[in-house]
Amino acid sequence: MLCTDIQVPVGKAEQAFLQVYNQLVHQRLRYMASLKRVEEQSETLLLQYRASELRQMLSSGETLTQFGYELSLKLLDHLEVTTEGKLSVIFLAVVRLTV
Repeated sequence: MLCTDIQVPVGKAEQAFLQVYNQLVHQRLRYMASLKRVEEQSETLLLQYRASELRQMLSSGETLTQFGYELSLKLLDHLEVTTEGKLSVIFLAVVRLTV
């Protein structure tokens, strides 16, 4: 189903990225194990690199207070809008969270 009538308010995408990234930082122990597994078991070198990069960022434990375009280029694959108007944030390391 193609939904073209769903509108996303200005700034909601940046806010969703911040919220999801900070959620990953707060629950980093939960995600670090799965990212480590991707690093060790993935046959794709690029996916291994992306998982390693996200793991290093999360290990710092620093939350974000404002959107950083450069950081989003390093970590973010894309955003998807659900039929309910929620945003799913998909990272390059194949982590998906919906807010």
